[in-house]
Amino acid sequence: MKKSISESSDVDIIPKNDEISPLRKKLMIAVMTFINLCNFADRFAVAGVLSDVKIHFGTKDAELSDGNTGLIQTSFVIVFMIMSPIFGYLGDRYNRKIILIFSQVCWLLSTLSATYVPDGKFMIFLFCRSMVGVGEASYATITPSLIGSIYSGTSRTTALIMFSLAIPIGSGLGYVLSSLLTSLFDSWRWGLRFSGVNGIIGILLILFVMKEPTRTTTGDINNTSKSSWIYDMKCILSKKTYILTTLGFTCFCFIVGALSFWSPHFMSFAYKMQHHSGIKLVPTIYGILTCAGGLIGVILSKILLMLFGKYSRYTDSYICSFSLLGSLPFLFCAIYLAETQIIATWILVAIGITILCLIWALNTDILLKVIEPQRRSAAVSTQILISHAFGDAGSPYLVGLFSDLMKNSYSYKSPAIDFFSLQFSLYLTLLAASFGGVLYFCTTLFIDGETVNVEEVKPILNSDSDESQLSNTKSINETSSMLPNYEN
Repeated sequence: MKKSISESSDVDIIPKNDEISPLRKKLMIAVMTFINLCNFADRFAVAGVLSDVKIHFGTKDAELSDGNTGLIQTSFVIVFMIMSPIFGYLGDRYNRKIILIFSQVCWLLSTLSATYVPDGKFMIFLFCRSMVGVGEASYATITPSLIGSIYSGTSRTTALIMFSLAIPIGSGLGYVLSSLLTSLFDSWRWGLRFSGVNGIIGILLILFVMKEPTRTTTGDINNTSKSSWIYDMKCILSKKTYILTTLGFTCFCFIVGALSFWSPHFMSFAYKMQHHSGIKLVPTIYGILTCAGGLIGVILSKILLMLFGKYSRYTDSYICSFSLLGSLPFLFCAIYLAETQIIATWILVAIGITILCLIWALNTDILLKVIEPQRRSAAVSTQILISHAFGDAGSPYLVGLFSDLMKNSYSYKSPAIDFFSLQFSLYLTLLAASFGGVLYFCTTLFIDGETVNVEEVKPILNSDSDESQLSNTKSINETSSMLPNYEN
């Protein structure tokens, strides 16, 4: 007679996480969501004052080129992706609360220092803005692991959705606040300094609210990862679902990176083409649409998961695939019609943002399903490295570079040339949407056999050898693949 799962010598039932009260868990999610909102607000605040930045850091004869302007976002993302694996390694082994405090201090100093760079010193400004990536890399890598440590199953999905709401809302607030504060103080520098207040509040909240959860409970197998980094990566990269979602998310980052950075500037050109009087409101309008569309999109992803999750185990993957493929026609029409139809373009932008934002929480949820808890920080950091390296690290710069190449092919300058050059370059995002949608759909072929039901069982990894650990991990994966998946 076969042993039951609870009687097997290879697994133990995971105890309930009673060390952190339900109220503190909710407060921790609220704190992480607030800091996530502040990080994204600062990240996209520059796009809200991009025209001013181009003037102040250009030369006497010309403003900053589109290619150099795109480097502001690209340099940040490069530092962000380089530092992510380092913090992923540390996050799986050391106190995550202390690492978060360090990250917020770095973020605060970098954001404020950039606002005091003198006019014309573009390389110093570029360096300060790139160093913001050090703080954000730590935070983005560690918080999903923390959420996975205090919640599991459907509660974890809900927590991730709440956390992900801060991404589009924070991005939208970045456009709105930077634009409004610039107008209020008549200086683009004050449009970026609101981050300083938020950073101080964030540090205090981490100090007094956050608590390091024990990793042996609620989905965590070991206190820390005791295996080597090479072994951890071998296990992570053996998951085809992880590879496909990482590549799909790379396409998503390429789209978001290019559109979020260049869209307000592109719409400003469209207003000039039509001699529209509301050009100063472009960042504010785009920010409001980003907030509203993102809020609706992330909430809608939860609703769709509840409605269709009971019919299919692959609902997460289907929604992510639809997010990219479904947004494609709206993005194309928005870029194409911007020349003549301002109102129609704004409507299409709002719909496109809403559909794109379906992906935020569900991508992370898929990752947490197939990766063992003691390797989640490493998995998240590796996904950040790959998706940003080939996604939004290059897309703002590539779009700006192609725009410059097209403009330079003309012997004269005009608003029409500026508009059509940037319009043509933005069509690159449509190719990424097509590839990404297909990749997410392909995850349905592998996710069944790779799901790790660590909420129900945990392996005892007592052996010091990586080979022994790999054998035990494979054994538990085989056992968990035979269990019914109630997570959706």
